Amino acid sequence: MNIELKNIQVNERMSEETNAFTATLYINGKKVGYAKNHGIGGPTDYAADPFHDQEANKLIQEAEKWCQQLPPEKSDFSDMSLPMDLEFYLDILVEKFLLEKDSKKKTKRMATHILFGDKLRYIEVTWGKNWPISKMIERPDGQAMIRKTLAELKVKYPTYKLLNTNIPQELL
Repeated sequence: MNIELKNIQVNERMSEETNAFTATLYINGKKVGYAKNHGIGGPTDYAADPFHDQEANKLIQEAEKWCQQLPPEKSDFSDMSLPMDLEFYLDILVEKFLLEKDSKKKTKRMATHILFGDKLRYIEVTWGKNWPISKMIERPDGQAMIRKTLAELKVKYPTYKLLNTNIPQELL
């Protein structure tokens, strides 16, 4: 079973307790309907568009049954496991979309910033007019600035770690 969300639009300003989003729901490559969440802690809604045929409703029902047979999802924060259903599966797809989007943003920012943090949050440090890290690495004074900055960050934020992948090991 292939369940996808396309055209995902997340409204971070509206996201209070859950991710506020709208998306187009595809099952086995066929556009069947929509999924949405208002971001206030309620459920994720999904349904076939009224314009779709009975096949769309049937595919949604098959997806619901398929998801219920999946193993429970383990929590990142406790020993709990949550049973899988289509609503939860869609929420996970939105979370993966947001993580990928954040990863792309981080990769782009690493070109000119030191990123120091953890899974949930990070700080950014840069010099001057966003000097490229690659240019700083080429210069002895730039290397010294990177080393000094990293040492200060490690003291100030002992539980955080360097997220950059573009800083050579010898500067760490």
